[in-house]
Amino acid sequence: MSKLRSVSELRARAIAVLSLNPKLRGVFTEISGVNSPSASYDLAEKTARLHGFSPNEAIDIAKASRWLAILRRDYGKEEFNRVVSKSSRPRAIVAEATVNPNPRARER
Repeated sequence: MSKLRSVSELRARAIAVLSLNPKLRGVFTEISGVNSPSASYDLAEKTARLHGFSPNEAIDIAKASRWLAILRRDYGKEEFNRVVSKSSRPRAIVAEATVNPNPRARER
């Protein structure tokens, strides 16, 4: 059996969806909340393209939606809802997800 990823890692990988405006975030979290990870990827990519995202952005959103579906599958609907509801504070999530391993890299 494969090893589960941590909730914080899954949340960080889902940042492309969690940092969207509330209306779009709702669309993609709804997709992830009811579909399998593979189906979430497919539906999210198509939906992102319909909402005018570029192909690369659509793929990023699709991957993030898949990670949210994995979180729901592995940790349950309650944890999924907790992570999604926390996303109303996108700056906090971005700060958690963007840890710079080399602090001097920003000084350039």
